[in-house]
Amino acid sequence: MANLTSDRDTEFVDALHRDQAPVAAGAKLFNGAAIALTPTGCAIQAGAGKKHFRGIADESVDNSAGGDGDVSIEIITPEAAYWDCATTLTQADVGKRVWFSDDHTVTETAGNNTYAGRIKSVDQNGILVDMRGAYAELVTPAATSKAPTTGA
Repeated sequence: MANLTSDRDTEFVDALHRDQAPVAAGAKLFNGAAIALTPTGCAIQAGAGKKHFRGIADESVDNSAGGDGDVSIEIITPEAAYWDCATTLTQADVGKRVWFSDDHTVTETAGNNTYAGRIKSVDQNGILVDMRGAYAELVTPAATSKAPTTGA
């Protein structure tokens, strides 16, 4: 499959919290897309080559003409969410790990895809993925400091 080209109504269970992240240069993110972070902490679509899942876009943001952090995006971090699937998964696959191959599709193939979490259930809505163990926290590097020395 391919990344979204329009908004997606991503159903989720119990939003844990909301926050914002700066958007990567050149990124166009759609509401409902799975969001990952670049090594510098900027939001991009989840999928191949993007290792750190952050949450679900709660709005559409177009930073195609901007630089890193010129705009930010609202992100929801739910307990679980429904995603499309690249392969045929069944209820027998509950508990298995899945990865994002793009910003709305999960697969059983790890490769260099973004880790999504574990399958919670499979039903008519899609693959419900428990995402609690997949989140990368948005952190600002702390300043380094030395421990105080004592005079002897």
